[in-house]
Formats: sequence, structure tokens, C-alpha cells
Amino acid sequence: MKLKGINLLILFIIFLSKPLASFSDEYKGLCGEDKCILKINAKQIESTYGNIPISRVSLWGGGGTSRTSSATGVATTVIFGPLGLLGFTAKNHDYNFFINGYDRMGEEVSIQIKFKNDKPAKKFINEMILLTRLGMGQERSIEEIELMEKNKKKLEPLN
Repeated sequence: MKLKGINLLILFIIFLSKPLASFSDEYKGLCGEDKCILKINAKQIESTYGNIPISRVSLWGGGGTSRTSSATGVATTVIFGPLGLLGFTAKNHDYNFFINGYDRMGEEVSIQIKFKNDKPAKKFINEMILLTRLGMGQERSIEEIELMEKNKKKLEPLN
């Protein structure tokens, strides 16, 4: 049993030491009414609506709600009796996010994505803060972006 704990500790340390440059994640959601995939890595954010280099993200934000599905609870209680009360634990999630920035050519790009599950929404928030070094709703002007690029200052993800 001790060996298993040591192995888990070693794996955890390796995971933490993994360079963020190789970091990459995909989010499946809705862009408007269509299904879409948003790819985020240490260099850029990609979607069918455009690509934004991480250092050129000017603003991102959003939010949403999770609420109990009363209709599901009532329906399952009617159908299954007291066991159906578990239906009141069902939740409806609705999270909407946007990312604004500039592509490599300097054109404005706006990406929107909607999640119907709170797990990717929470992960998305954490990764956006980590990679862009901007809090939700915090802005970076085009002048600040150009100054960073002029000074060849790379935007390193937060650890």
C-alpha cells in the first residue's frame, strides 16, 4: 500500500513539472446554435470563428447559472414515487463565455462558446486566467499588446 502512495506522489510531481508549452485542451460546446470545438493551448485559442494568439487576448468573460430542474423532480416523483425525489437533484446548466482579441494580422476576433455543463465551464475559467494572465473582465489594450510585442516579451502562463 505504501508503494502505491509513493507512485501516486511521483506521478503528481511529474504532472506538475509538465511544461505548459505542451499544454493543450479542447472544449466542446455551442457557438450560437451550432456545435463547435474550442482549442486552447499555450500559444493560441482556435475556433471555427477565428484564432487569437494568447498574448493578443484583449478581454474575456462570461458566466452562467446552475439551477435545480423542478420539472424533472416532479415528473420522476409522480412516476417512481418516493424514489423519484432523487429527480430534484438534477441540474440545468447554462454558461456563456466570450473571448475578444486580435489575430496575427491585427484584425479583431470575437469568439463565443456556451456550455451545458458546469465542469468544462469551471475548467475554462481557470485555464483562461492561467494562460492569458487576465482575470475575467480585465482588459488589455491594443497598445499594451503592441508594447509587449515590440519588447518581444512573451506572455508566460501563470504556474
